Amino acid sequence: QEAGVDVTVVITDYAGHARDLMISDDTKLLDYDAVICLGGDGILHEVLQGWQARPDFSAVLQKVRLGVLGCGTGNGLAKSLTFEANEQWSTLESTFLIARSQTMWIDLSKYVVQDKTYTSFLTFTWAMIADIDIDSECLRFLGSVRCDIWGARCVMGMRKYRGRLSYLPPPTEKNTTSKAAV
Repeated sequence: QEAGVDVTVVITDYAGHARDLMISDDTKLLDYDAVICLGGDGILHEVLQGWQARPDFSAVLQKVRLGVLGCGTGNGLAKSLTFEANEQWSTLESTFLIARSQTMWIDLSKYVVQDKTYTSFLTFTWAMIADIDIDSECLRFLGSVRCDIWGARCVMGMRKYRGRLSYLPPPTEKNTTSKAAV
């Protein structure tokens, strides 16, 4: 506010709250220039799922920038963005990128799993990688080492994973919104 920027601060109260806020008819996203998230990849995932569920999804992707100050366990997107900007990753460097309005386009992917659609910005995983990410939540207090510990546990008790992957070529460039500005 001291810089002359109008800011709306929202603190999420529960898992899925960011998604609910982005879907809400009360949230006039097109009135905003950006949504800046403080958190990890999970909060970004929630925001994108909320955007995707909106009837104005394409317009939101074109107008509203998505920023991230990595405060999570892995911070995959925040680290990828600072690397792409030739910066050393830190929350401070991410803050400077946002303050300078330094944006870049990233590819998004869309997945349909059992009639549910997901928008993804890094990867969509299943099997052991997903098990490590999701099941290690009980060790969140350990920070990023939780993934190493749970990964070793998964390797020692290896499960079998069965699945089928079907691939459809993407639609033509002019008929799709497959990128977001971050």
